[in-house]
Amino acid sequence: MVTRIVATWYQFDQDNGHPEPNFSSWTKNTTGLLYYGSNEPPYAIVNRHVDVRGDHAALARKIAAEAIAMLKNEDVLPLKKPMKIGVYGSDAGPGDGPNACPDRGCNQGTLAVGWGSGTTEFEYLITPLEAIEKQAATYGGQVSSVLNNTKLDEIKADAKKQDICLAFVNADAGEGYISWQDVKGDRPNLETQLGGDDLILAVADSCKTTIVIVHSVGPIIMEKWVHSHKVNGILWAHLPGQESGNSLVDVLWGAVNPSGKLPYTIGKSLEDYGPTAGILYESNGNPPQQDFAEGLLIDYRYFDKKDITPRYEFGFGMSYTTFEFSDLNLVLTGSMEPLPRPRPPPEAGGNPALWETVYTITHTLKNTGKVAGAEVSQLYVNYGSKNTVEFPERVLRGFEKVFLEPGESKTVTFELTRRDLSYWDVTKQNWVIPSGGLRVSIGQSSRRFHLRGNLRYGY
Repeated sequence: MVTRIVATWYQFDQDNGHPEPNFSSWTKNTTGLLYYGSNEPPYAIVNRHVDVRGDHAALARKIAAEAIAMLKNEDVLPLKKPMKIGVYGSDAGPGDGPNACPDRGCNQGTLAVGWGSGTTEFEYLITPLEAIEKQAATYGGQVSSVLNNTKLDEIKADAKKQDICLAFVNADAGEGYISWQDVKGDRPNLETQLGGDDLILAVADSCKTTIVIVHSVGPIIMEKWVHSHKVNGILWAHLPGQESGNSLVDVLWGAVNPSGKLPYTIGKSLEDYGPTAGILYESNGNPPQQDFAEGLLIDYRYFDKKDITPRYEFGFGMSYTTFEFSDLNLVLTGSMEPLPRPRPPPEAGGNPALWETVYTITHTLKNTGKVAGAEVSQLYVNYGSKNTVEFPERVLRGFEKVFLEPGESKTVTFELTRRDLSYWDVTKQNWVIPSGGLRVSIGQSSRRFHLRGNLRYGY
């Protein structure tokens, strides 16, 4: 790791004429040891406390809102102006504060980041509850809340009185030097934490309309409640950071049309993820042995190859509007010879021929609904079935998020490089374009395709 960092430093000429850092990664104090860890002088000003935030709050809110993936919507979202709103679960509230645990190493209050050495101190954290209360106050709505996950009887009694109920659940994890309850770095299972499943069932059993909001570091198994006709909506809010509550309110009330997509597959059971899924950390145990024998068949590639139907596939996410894909056009713009040109004398970045565009692919995307929104067009490559090498069924090779007004159309463009269409041949010790027939599929997720086409080799 040291070599990688130092090599990059010199590659970008940062040792020549660049200003000294104006902050310390190790202390908040204004003055301290110039070389932290040496325990010897000189001392100097190590933090100049320069405020560089600008409009970062607005940007953080925008990014978090765009990341939210809507997984289920039975005509309940966006919310209109519900007068009685119930908010349930510790994940909706402040807990003991956003910085209560060192390096965010516990699950308490709303989950906005995971834990580990890469975390920072929150300057502030807008919780879902405070943002919902503020939004409801703009039109005279009333918000009731129960933030203790174990008070299920109180939750049920309160939920019966509400027009809409929001159930908040989460799953936390992080770096292995921190343990919290039975979580030693990585999660020991794919379940909600802090009794999240029981919380959802209690709310849904009592409320007229229930929307589940999930903050999670990764997939969770949802089978106990996802089928319920009483769970009317699901928003997957990931780890939204300091503008958590505001970004959620933007999507709930329709100021932002959800356009987030799942960056992983949500299966129906732990076993769906394959034989290595059971290699899990145990509380107070040694790190498990992982041989990484799955090769390229990770996540959606494994599900596709084994023909396993997921609960929600990689790349999935709904919108408040609808989109139409059309007019696929495939243009060969470079050489599709199996091997790239010989590389020049060694230089940073490898053989430049690998990054030459060999195919330009376009299609038309149209918003056919009544509200503005963004869609992520996703391009997957299938490497064919006539190869001696085993490939995944399809591999994501491009995606573009496009914002469209109602009725508006735009052209989406993908440029595929030689590297996109190649695999590493261990015998030839080179990147090779396979000859078994290349095919592209374009759509809204790893399993929802609207356009397909074959790539010509041109030789």
